[in-house]
Amino acid sequence: MSTQTRLAKIESVVEGACPICGTDRREQRVQKIEFWTKNLKEAATKLALSLDEAYDWLRENVPAFEQDLRQDSSIAATALMNARAL
Repeated sequence: MSTQTRLAKIESVVEGACPICGTDRREQRVQKIEFWTKNLKEAATKLALSLDEAYDWLRENVPAFEQDLRQDSSIAATALMNARAL
C-alpha cells in the first residue's frame, strides 16, 4: 500500500468514514436522524401520543430504534428535537 493510500485511509477515518468500506458515517448518522424524526412524528400522530410518549413507545417496541439509541444516543435525542421543531 502506497504512502498516499495509507494517508488517505487515515484521513477518511479521522473524518468519519468507515475504514473498511469507506462509507461516510456522518451521512449514515444524518440519514438515521431523518428516518427517526419522520417515524417519531408518524407514531405520535397515528397513536395520538405526545412526542415524548412516541419516543418511549418506539424505544420499547421497535428493536432498530433501541439499537440505534444504544449505539449513539444523540441520534434519538436529535431526532426528538427535530420532531419538536417541525
